Amino acid sequence: MNDLEAFVSRRLDERSLPPNIQRSYERLFVLSGRLREDGETDDWLDWATGSAPALKLGEYLFGVDPASSANRSSDSIRAVIASAWDGHPDYRSSWSELARTLDR
Repeated sequence: MNDLEAFVSRRLDERSLPPNIQRSYERLFVLSGRLREDGETDDWLDWATGSAPALKLGEYLFGVDPASSANRSSDSIRAVIASAWDGHPDYRSSWSELARTLDR
């Protein structure tokens, strides 16, 4: 578990948000985990189905393989959730920039 995931998990466990927001954030957090799992599955499927080795190498060198793309999307979603607690002493300012990647 990375620091961002741990931070969001701990804050959600505190149940300090209004109930409707709490449920929404919990669902988004679960979705972010599923994105990662699906990205890893798609990555293995690419290898298993015989994608061209040169293509796979290029994907990994440039970070456009399914797993890397899913991880970036997942981290962006988690950073948006974390921003609800941007005044918390454990909140990292770098997560604000990560959350803004969804604005582009």
